[in-house]
Amino acid sequence: LNDVLIAHKNPAAMTRYELNIDENQILNEKGEKGLRSSGLLISTAAGSTAWMYEMGGIIMPLDSRFTMQYHERDQRDTIFGLAESEIKIRSLTREGFMYVDGEHLKYPFGLGSEIVVSVGKPLNIVGDLEEKRKKFLQK
Repeated sequence: LNDVLIAHKNPAAMTRYELNIDENQILNEKGEKGLRSSGLLISTAAGSTAWMYEMGGIIMPLDSRFTMQYHERDQRDTIFGLAESEIKIRSLTREGFMYVDGEHLKYPFGLGSEIVVSVGKPLNIVGDLEEKRKKFLQK
């Protein structure tokens, strides 16, 4: 898995959601649960050279204690956050969708839907991923 996007079905519409990172509730600037952005992007360490990197995220070491990175899209001054084991999202958007690995898989994720993105079994990587990343960065 490279990434997961939680967003409204219309790319011009606002996405609303509640967010928990490693069992910690993330609050908005008013100290409330509901967050708003054009969507929430989550990537794994292995997927951090894909879409997240293009948005300005960091390339994560595969052996990092942080297994995922997240970013509220199109928000001024928002940071790229890190999660050790779990990201939980609850939709506050009527016509939301969850996109897995780009446009490959799409699932309805409407009002009240919840998902937990968590660490699974480790992958067996064929080849030297770190060497591929070095070549990628030299381009």
